[in-house]
Amino acid sequence: VLDIWFVAGLNMGVSGVALATVIAQMVSAVLCAIKLKTMDDVLDFNLNMMKPKKEYFLQLLKLGLPSGLTQVIFSLAMITVQSLTNTFGEMIIACNVIVMRVDGFAMMPNFTFGMTMTTYAGQNVGAKKIDRVEQGTRQGLAIAVGVSTFITIIILIFGRYLMNIFTDTAELVDLSMRMMRILAVGYIAMAVTQVLSGVMRGAGDTVTPMWLSLITTIFLRVPIAYGLAYLTRSIQYPNGRPESIFVSLLMAWVFGAMITFIFYKKGKWREKALLKDRQ
Repeated sequence: VLDIWFVAGLNMGVSGVALATVIAQMVSAVLCAIKLKTMDDVLDFNLNMMKPKKEYFLQLLKLGLPSGLTQVIFSLAMITVQSLTNTFGEMIIACNVIVMRVDGFAMMPNFTFGMTMTTYAGQNVGAKKIDRVEQGTRQGLAIAVGVSTFITIIILIFGRYLMNIFTDTAELVDLSMRMMRILAVGYIAMAVTQVLSGVMRGAGDTVTPMWLSLITTIFLRVPIAYGLAYLTRSIQYPNGRPESIFVSLLMAWVFGAMITFIFYKKGKWREKALLKDRQ
């Protein structure tokens, strides 16, 4: 909401996006602290409990470092692809910004389902109910895929109205919509990836999702983007066709869903969960 208000309403541009992000994060942190303070029956939230303890620090580092590295890898891939995007000119740069804004809306449920499944798997592993993890995974997949399918349909039918929030330039809206159609089906694949990765993380296998993210972003998306751009060079498109950026992202999403499903079925996460169960 603040993004739209600051950018479209107050014409603050990039600085408006940055300010909106800072305000949103600050409000989120304050609300979380207030909520924790009211949960006396679950957690005694006070300054003393915030003192670092070695055993907890090492455990959090073991579980959190792979997830943190995953985000770093993703950011590096985005920077690398952005440098390619910049070669296509101002129109494609603006198009990419608009598409990524709509993408953030479309991807939000997938990330939410992923975090939910991480919590769900962790709670059931902690309660020594491993069988419930697989049952919940099937149900979580069904819901996530259903929601993503619905969002995909909404984007394909009403996507133009979403684009108009960020620009009233007809040519830019048409271009953004064309690129969005390339990505639309990929949100279903990302639903699978996020749910299964969340289950693996919740069961204690945080390394596998990190490696899968590394493969799909650094070793797949970036080379495909640059490769397609090179192969589609022509007199009309001296730097390659701009669709290369979005086709590479779609391919990375689909391939990522496939290999994530394979590694989920292989069951290394079950070994981690069973080890916790025995402990």
